[in-house]
Amino acid sequence: MTMSVFALLLSLLPVPVLLAYFTRGDRRLLRCELFWISAGLGFIAAMPIGLLEMALMRLVGASGSLDAYAATHGFLFAALPEEVGKYLILMRFIVRHADFTRPPDAALFGLAISLGFATFENFGYVAAASDWTAVALLRDLTAVPMHAAAGFLMGFFAARALTDDGRRTLYGALALAAPLALHGTYDFAVITTSAALQHLHGHAALPAWIYAMLLCLALAAIGLCGWFVPRLPLEEARDLGFAVRVAARLAARTTGR
Repeated sequence: MTMSVFALLLSLLPVPVLLAYFTRGDRRLLRCELFWISAGLGFIAAMPIGLLEMALMRLVGASGSLDAYAATHGFLFAALPEEVGKYLILMRFIVRHADFTRPPDAALFGLAISLGFATFENFGYVAAASDWTAVALLRDLTAVPMHAAAGFLMGFFAARALTDDGRRTLYGALALAAPLALHGTYDFAVITTSAALQHLHGHAALPAWIYAMLLCLALAAIGLCGWFVPRLPLEEARDLGFAVRVAARLAARTTGR
């Protein structure tokens, strides 16, 4: 019981830190019911998405080589179902909600969905691990920030898709492709580095230091997103004209016209 309590606390530790960093103390947003609905939907979606991942693993099976195994597991079994699930929550429910009135907030709603998902996933990994303290610290410093950065990227490009009619298709595609690429690359780097260093799954196709470098690059990309994305210029999307056009577009989608 004590271990479960500590595991839960360690699993939750990065969430308030990341929320404070990305929201920059925006109390209006933290008081917004839709923000917490987003987090709750991400949390709830984690279990069915996890079951889907296990079904995909059984259906496809494991690949022979380390690189093929890492790519399949990282991109197909993990990144694809998880990011598609978050994308559907954001685009099919949150941006169509009656309380969604400011397109720039999509970036933080994407963050909320990802942090809700990561909280459930993180607790599962930590509670199941024998060395749960080390697993919790490692995931708190890498996996949860990765989810946060991916969710923020998804929401940022979703906001651009809602406000830029000329590049709506491009930004809509990037809203899914960018977090998928970040997530898949992170998982690929983690799996290959761990396997190469521990001599698992046979001999690695590349030296262990290359896999370690890939992991460092993935972590650097996460850090770059954390620093750079909140500073991207979303201010013009707050213009009333944009808001009116977005509201009209969402109403047309809802009515099927």
